[in-house]
Amino acid sequence: MGGEGLFLSNRNFSKAEKMAEIYGCGALPLYEKNKFMEFTDILLCATSAPHIIIGREDMPTDREITVIDLSFPENVENTVAEMSNVKFFDIKTVEKFVTRNLALRKEEVLRAEAIIEAEINNYNIWISSRKKYCYE
Repeated sequence: MGGEGLFLSNRNFSKAEKMAEIYGCGALPLYEKNKFMEFTDILLCATSAPHIIIGREDMPTDREITVIDLSFPENVENTVAEMSNVKFFDIKTVEKFVTRNLALRKEEVLRAEAIIEAEINNYNIWISSRKKYCYE
């Protein structure tokens, strides 16, 4: 289990180390975020902190990075989303994806029900035709 180059960080480093051991990844102290942001390709932020943890100044500018902020309140500064090298997803964006996907699934359920109903009807017609021959 675990990913190559996967690490997590926490303001309590011993907690980060314990979680990293469970998930088979590395741990880095949050106060070193400027160092680990240099090699971060995907940043997933999910904290209970009531303030911004990652600011625009923490973001690399020389390459693309994907940022997913699932925190409430948000922990990634909202101007990060405006950066041209950042693909930004916050909890509102994720909620939109979920809502859209649920709508698509509901449409597919209706299509599946129509197919099932048609097949039941075909089966009943077939059974009826078989009964004719069984009783004659």
